[in-house]
Amino acid sequence: MIDQIATLCDLTEGRWGCVTERQAERAGVSVVELGRFKEAGVVEPVIEGVMRIRAGGRHLFPRLYSQWLMLDPERPGWLRDAPGCGVVSHATALRVYGIG
Repeated sequence: MIDQIATLCDLTEGRWGCVTERQAERAGVSVVELGRFKEAGVVEPVIEGVMRIRAGGRHLFPRLYSQWLMLDPERPGWLRDAPGCGVVSHATALRVYGIG
């Protein structure tokens, strides 16, 4: 169990504490283990398919960030190149930057 928590910490570092279930599974943390961590309060769901480790940072727009992660649930965010990795609409960008 400690090894899986350490793996989650490694996966979520620099990603606002978020990880997709597919990324966790590929790293050796099963969906069953994620469920146990959820029950224990170690992780919390953000949207379907994305979990956030509670010790991690908190993004200002966690659902938006999680939706972006789910555009390519197997590839870590730092390996994605814009604009092919997905962009937000102009209305969402205005809300993120507090304009209008």
